[in-house]
Amino acid sequence: MSASRSLLRSLASAALQQIALAAVLSLLLFAWLHVPDANAFEVLLSLVLALLIASAAGTGESVIALRMTGRSVTARRLAIGAVAVIVAALLWYGVSLGVDKLSLNDGLRAGYLNSRFPAGLRRAFPYEHIVRGFRLRWSALRWVAAGRLAAAAFA
Repeated sequence: MSASRSLLRSLASAALQQIALAAVLSLLLFAWLHVPDANAFEVLLSLVLALLIASAAGTGESVIALRMTGRSVTARRLAIGAVAVIVAALLWYGVSLGVDKLSLNDGLRAGYLNSRFPAGLRRAFPYEHIVRGFRLRWSALRWVAAGRLAAAAFA
């Protein structure tokens, strides 16, 4: 079997594992969202389901990463991987909230920049293009942060 064929098989296998994990997590999230919070038992059940979802996501991603790298799946590696994935997800959520906070005043920034440009540059860089540029930069920042956090979590 050629190297490209084995690579294609491993990528297809990883993609199917990701889809299966996403399906399981979607079902767990569906169950979690349909638990009412009317009494203490249901609140406790909701908390247990939330912890189950977080641990399933972390452990599932850890198993997929360990299988792709050819390492053995042990309980210690699963625990470390699950914690790393959950911490990376929480850090990405924090970065995303920070970027959302910074992007609130994009309209004001774009208006200020547009007002400071000479007339010739205002036609070349209208307000809408400046706002779009800000949005693209914030989106790129989110993706860069996600990529770096994912690389750190799977290292």
